[in-house]
Amino acid sequence: MRKDGQTFVVELKLYRSPSVSHTLLEQAAAQILRYGRAVADTGGTEAGHQKPALYLAALCQVDPAYKAYYKDTYRIHILDVGNLLYLSQKEPRLFAALTQLLPYSTDGIPSVQPEGPICTVLENHPEERPGKTPENTPADLLARLQQCKPGKTEKASRQYEQICTEIIHYLFTPEFSKEVRQHKTSDKLFRMDLLCALKGATAFWKFLIRYYHTYFVVFEYKNYSTKLSQNLIYITEKYLYDAALRNVAFILSRKGFDRSAQNAALGCLKEHKKLILDLTDADLEQMIRMKQEGEEPSDYLLSKVEDYLMSIGK
Repeated sequence: MRKDGQTFVVELKLYRSPSVSHTLLEQAAAQILRYGRAVADTGGTEAGHQKPALYLAALCQVDPAYKAYYKDTYRIHILDVGNLLYLSQKEPRLFAALTQLLPYSTDGIPSVQPEGPICTVLENHPEERPGKTPENTPADLLARLQQCKPGKTEKASRQYEQICTEIIHYLFTPEFSKEVRQHKTSDKLFRMDLLCALKGATAFWKFLIRYYHTYFVVFEYKNYSTKLSQNLIYITEKYLYDAALRNVAFILSRKGFDRSAQNAALGCLKEHKKLILDLTDADLEQMIRMKQEGEEPSDYLLSKVEDYLMSIGK
């Protein structure tokens, strides 16, 4: 890239772990050096301009001493995940996109101001984003949920699916390393409204991973005007499969489970260790308000599950 007469060569490395071996970083550094030489050799810098500034953006944590070594020895600026969090923190959507992309939790990772010419460019010349729509606010989400009419017509169901997905995204996105909407299994027999992979950052999601042997959670949306029957529980149960590390599902509906559905969900838990949880509009509204007030919305789910499990007899 070029900006204000300066040429930048940037290489991005995404790692699934917050820390990686020095060997991998050395190979990445050697790669960016080759790119820098290639840019310079092919006229990538104009007359009178300095050599390209080399940047290795690594989505992991890198020791400051290691950064200093490569900067002093090879003129390579290494931006680690803490630096990228710092650079994106003033742009909410960019920050959310970064944290969602990361396959691990950012809890405990400090935001650190990086050094180098590219950082001066970024801070002095913020990128313009024409036509950017405003963020979903808690008030907007609550209003849209309340205004969405219950019913099984296609238009109403799609509207409910969209608003529920946005609410889940607003409440829990930092907890998910991957989100797939309308996910189909390889045999095409099942389609889940939303399938999410867990990072296990907060107490509730750690609880599910540890005690229910699940790495994925399913979200299903039912925009019914009446309470849900047991048939819908058994349909959702078919999506859950221990070998696929998919043992927990949330069914979001307007009025929740009827008595037969509650008994069916209890049977799935007792007989097959599959946890199917009921979330109503009232639950969603409560969690939105909690997040708005700076509380952790997944704590509400943990309390709900604890009460449910404590009520179970033989």
